Amino acid sequence: MRARDSGAEERFFRSFSEGVPAYVFSLTHDGSVEFANDWISELFGIESSALLGDGWRALVLPDDIPAIATALESRASNFTAYAGDWRLRRGDGAYRWTHVRIVPERDVAGRIVRFFGACVDVDAQRRAIEAFEVLAASDATAATAQDIDTMLASVARSSLKGIADIAIFDLFEGDGRKKRTVAAAAAVSAEVLAAIEAYDEPQEGLGPLIRSAMAARQSVHVPVVDVMAARSELPRREALLGTAIRSIVVAPVIARDRALGTLTLLRTVDLVPFDFQDVRIVEEIARRTALAIEFIELSKAARTEIIKRDERFHQIADAIPQLMYTTDEFGSFDWVNQRWLEYTGYDLQRALGHAWRDILHPDDAASVARDWEATRELGEPYQGEFRLRGGDGVYRWFLGRATSVRTSEGLKWYGTNTDIDDARRATRTLRLFADVGEALSESLELGATLDVVMHAVVPAYADWAIIALADESGDLYVSAIHHDDAAKQRKLAERVGKLYARATRSEEPTLAARERQPILHRDGSYLAAAGHIEFDASDVFGANRGFASVLELPLIAGRDARGTMTVCMAADTRAFDPNDVPFFTELARRIAPAIANAELYERERRVAQSFQHAALPAALPAVDGFVFSAVYEAGRAEALVGGDWYDAFTLLDGRIIVSIGDVQGSGLRAAVTMAQIRQAIRGVAHVSADPALMLESADRALRNENPEAFATAFVGVIDPIDKLVWYESAGHPASMLRLADNAIQELRTGGLPLGLREPDRHQADIAELPVGSVLYLYTDGLIESTRDMLAGEDLVREGIAEACGSDPSALAKALYARVLIDGSRDDVAILTVSVVPGKERPHWTIDAGDAIATNRTRAQILAVLETTSMHATALRVAEQIVAEVIGNLSRHAPGRTDVYLDATGTLPVLHVCDSGSGFEYTPKLAPDVYSERGRGLFLISKLAAAFNVTLRPRGGSHMRVVFNV
Repeated sequence: MRARDSGAEERFFRSFSEGVPAYVFSLTHDGSVEFANDWISELFGIESSALLGDGWRALVLPDDIPAIATALESRASNFTAYAGDWRLRRGDGAYRWTHVRIVPERDVAGRIVRFFGACVDVDAQRRAIEAFEVLAASDATAATAQDIDTMLASVARSSLKGIADIAIFDLFEGDGRKKRTVAAAAAVSAEVLAAIEAYDEPQEGLGPLIRSAMAARQSVHVPVVDVMAARSELPRREALLGTAIRSIVVAPVIARDRALGTLTLLRTVDLVPFDFQDVRIVEEIARRTALAIEFIELSKAARTEIIKRDERFHQIADAIPQLMYTTDEFGSFDWVNQRWLEYTGYDLQRALGHAWRDILHPDDAASVARDWEATRELGEPYQGEFRLRGGDGVYRWFLGRATSVRTSEGLKWYGTNTDIDDARRATRTLRLFADVGEALSESLELGATLDVVMHAVVPAYADWAIIALADESGDLYVSAIHHDDAAKQRKLAERVGKLYARATRSEEPTLAARERQPILHRDGSYLAAAGHIEFDASDVFGANRGFASVLELPLIAGRDARGTMTVCMAADTRAFDPNDVPFFTELARRIAPAIANAELYERERRVAQSFQHAALPAALPAVDGFVFSAVYEAGRAEALVGGDWYDAFTLLDGRIIVSIGDVQGSGLRAAVTMAQIRQAIRGVAHVSADPALMLESADRALRNENPEAFATAFVGVIDPIDKLVWYESAGHPASMLRLADNAIQELRTGGLPLGLREPDRHQADIAELPVGSVLYLYTDGLIESTRDMLAGEDLVREGIAEACGSDPSALAKALYARVLIDGSRDDVAILTVSVVPGKERPHWTIDAGDAIATNRTRAQILAVLETTSMHATALRVAEQIVAEVIGNLSRHAPGRTDVYLDATGTLPVLHVCDSGSGFEYTPKLAPDVYSERGRGLFLISKLAAAFNVTLRPRGGSHMRVVFNV
């Protein structure tokens, strides 16, 4: 298991938080803010330190605090995550809706240590949704009311939902008299409500505002009454019996260029002021109310004298912006108004009968027919939403209503179709932005990010789309294409990665990115203007008669133009218009930062991967009697490449150094740290093949280069003659040794990780490596994929056991596939060392006290060396070295001695394994230059390419002499 450095993690979190363009904070386990990044300071216009502790409560709308506290406390025992919308005060004093998400961090025992949170401004989305709900509610009440008074009361009540505390309709009769309808929220007292209903002071209070709105036929907006109270035309507080009014909007109710009255909405001081969007909502409610008043008046007239006043009704209906019609009891049109003819492009003769079915969207035909038949059978009013095709070929959403009147000629239906395309589009836009935002937050990979964008746009909003991203020189390259037609998509997919437009060209895509403005082609002229495109797409789109319309948008992230997004309609049935530009511009604005972040992530990941693969060994050692296999896989859920490594190399004397480890963290910094540790181990190994010294050197290198990091590591020194491995671990997961009988032995592990170690020189552990055994080394990503280390170790043991008898060169990949069926969330490195039968090395067993035998052995050693590629001069040097070796044995190691000559490597190596008292050699001359003691070994060290003497675990010494050739 990785050791945890909470201080390092905290510093890493804070450093990471300050570099991320998002509003991030953390809380203690009891809910007090302990950290907020500088982005939050920019969001709220205060120092981030002011939010610490309970300081955040000062930013929350007081009315929201009890609900927030209840929501958080209810999750205290089994808290997993919290998400909610809060109204927070910004630097300008205005409250805006902010989406807040909080997740806990738990310790190994499952206790909450602290919380991490982030917030996103969703004020525009909330206001748009609330606006749509208010408009829908007011529209529904206006549609069902049969008289004006009932309708006004219902609309006034619906206008209070999330908009205001008090709503006032003032309608003026033809004789100048005023009729008032008032609705108030529950918090408004009955006395205040009665006072407002009776209040009528034209010279002060609301009177001047109402007169101004009526005279100018424009809305009057008083954002904050208290701030502007010095202006004489504004109402004084005492004018409404002391009612505390914070903000006012008065909108005229106008129908057919006639001012019918006003709609006044009031907010108290406990609510935020009305803003520009609120004014637009109030104006839309007033506009729809005017239409409803006219419709009610027309309906009354139609029901009372439907036959006599038919001609007059038609004249009035022609002036109404709604599509109006009448049908017989079977649904056959017998009259439509002028607006119907203008929208459809039909003449009157063509519009009659059942021609309305031809302009109905095919996807809506079945539901409209079903609902119409049900309405006729029940005799109830009809209401439904559907799409109608206009004369320009574009479908728009309409709200259809119809009511029946029985006349002397039978049942007759009177209906209207109201254009609600903008409202539907707004709702759909909010839903799309929410879905795209959620999907983009789930992945940092560029391919996945572009895929989310493509599938969000096609086919719902376009027939096909292309994203071209700029390289370092500004040239645009195709990064993603998606077409609604599968056959065309297959052909277009071949263009991904190809040059799209050069930065030196002046045509539209580069202009869109350079000028940072969208470009709309509506007349099918795109192909003629598309000379900037480097590849020819005419074979793909020729069958579609070119492009009906094309919209090209710049992708701007911060100050950088990242590329362009081009959305296309390939047929005349759909076309872009100027109303679509704001939607796609906002979509491009939202996805551009996600694409830029994904590009940055991909770039750093590629650099880290390249660095890491460059730091891993290009090839594993080729040593007779040993087979190596290895695998490295970056984690699928990691934000960046990690710091895992493996290494294996041979020394001149034939010993094999193996190492494996895992650096805390991820990304390029972890990869660089990994390379430094690996090189430190390599450097020390060539001087002293002591595992403890290698780890000590790596520890010092890590502390010097990256003192905040730590790493686990395992280092082993394999002796191919004695078939032993000396090893040392620095907090690394235990390695496994599978023996020839398939028994699995776990090598002892311990010690603190690198970066946390204390000086502790002790004898390295030793394990035997008999022929048929396999040493398995791996990082913790192999055993932690299930988040259960014990279960992970069991899977590793099962995988090792099942691999018995498999190809030794593929054991690492086989173990990875067996344990990590679905891949790993973390990086994984695996290194295996299989001990297999090797070639017989020349071997002599001598008694150092037998001069005849030792001389004979010396001659035989030289005879074998003569069969190698050694130069004559090198052979004479080798002869002197062998003589010194034999002489040293005779003086200092009497008894049985095994001598091996290994010529399988780059240089011949003489191994002399005695059974004496044992000694180690440091290559320096004795202080007494006239003494014979130590002179022979010193001479050997100077004549040989490499020379060392180490103790054997069962007694005696192992002398290794590497000959020059």
